[in-house]
Amino acid sequence: METMQTQKRLNFYCQIIIVLLGLITVRLWTTPVDLLPTAQAQFGDSGAQRIELIQAAKKTNALLSAIDKTLKGTLAVRIEEGKSNAKAKNSKRPAGH
Repeated sequence: METMQTQKRLNFYCQIIIVLLGLITVRLWTTPVDLLPTAQAQFGDSGAQRIELIQAAKKTNALLSAIDKTLKGTLAVRIEEGKSNAKAKNSKRPAGH
């Protein structure tokens, strides 16, 4: 007789566990759980970066051209009114003259 009651109790507890597992399954199925943050890559605009590089290269080329133009001419230095007030003047003569 005790084994019958024990068996009935065991069946009852098993049914409760099955119902609870079913409820947990339904809850997990209906509500997604984000355990880990999603990976989101941040890519820069490569076209804009390329345009910036081209503009920087053009600016550098213009500065180098200005420096080259200045260095191709000759500088004539004339001292006026003593040593303290020296003035330099850029002449536009071609190099080699």
